Amino acid sequence: MDIASHIVGAAAAIGLILHFLGAVATTLRAHSYSTTIYPALYRIPAAATLGPQPAR
Repeated sequence: MDIASHIVGAAAAIGLILHFLGAVATTLRAHSYSTTIYPALYRIPAAATLGPQPAR
């Protein structure tokens, strides 16, 4: 895989994290505290993809 695919993958993961951070902010702003955990849980796999990749 070339460097461009890694850059696109990282950009996609960062976009997902920002999307779900916005979802958490929206639920907090709406005072819907019981549903705040759901968008926060979706952020975990997106953040995990930004971790170190094994070398091939």
